[in-house]
Amino acid sequence: MTMGLFRAAPPVISMPSRSPSLHWRYVERHSGGNMIRQMAAWIARNYWRFSPMNLYEKFERHRFDSRHGVDTQIDVHLADLNIDSPNKRHGNRYHATPPVSFRRVLKKLKVNLADYTFIDFGSGKGRTLLMASDFPFKRIIGVEFGEQLHRHAVANIQRYKARHDTHIQSLNVDATQFPLPDGPLILYFFNPFDEIVLRQVLANIRQAASASKRKIFILYLYLQNEELFQESGAFSLVFRWHRFDAFECRLA
Repeated sequence: MTMGLFRAAPPVISMPSRSPSLHWRYVERHSGGNMIRQMAAWIARNYWRFSPMNLYEKFERHRFDSRHGVDTQIDVHLADLNIDSPNKRHGNRYHATPPVSFRRVLKKLKVNLADYTFIDFGSGKGRTLLMASDFPFKRIIGVEFGEQLHRHAVANIQRYKARHDTHIQSLNVDATQFPLPDGPLILYFFNPFDEIVLRQVLANIRQAASASKRKIFILYLYLQNEELFQESGAFSLVFRWHRFDAFECRLA
């Protein structure tokens, strides 16, 4: 590691040492302990980046497109798209869901997926829809308000269908205007929009659950506004795993 990582550390005077431990004790003593503490803090913040699971995740993420003949990996910023919606300013960029974590988090729900419709809010290029088709969902629906992203998803679905038996549908619709279908649901969010839109979508989910009692689960990757789930009083945390939060809509 370079010394640039440790802003407060003074220059280290080189000295001969018979063992690494003696050298590090010398460094710590002459740097006031700052260097060792900063190194420990850096490792604590970043160790997960070099874990076997994360390295495998990166490998699977980058080879997904080549394996399936699709184009889903590259990020897309909404500022680069023509989106005729007042909610454009509340949306976040498209970022592809990590495959390994997605498969694991679905299995952690421990429900019969064949009973459920899977819906991805902010489905972008459609990677999550394609991955969901590896599971026995009743239906798979993508909700995407960007027409260019929606068309991209449709093209990916067609390419994927040439190799797989799928039942995927991408809809070009604003998340706040999407009517939830009947039956049990698993709703997926990869931090697609800010609290303004999320509040309205959660209200729609609660209203749909009140009108028709059924199981509704929410899987949220990189949740930024947990207080919205708490405020509504309709959602209970089922589990938290890595960067995923899983909720169930429960109404008295």
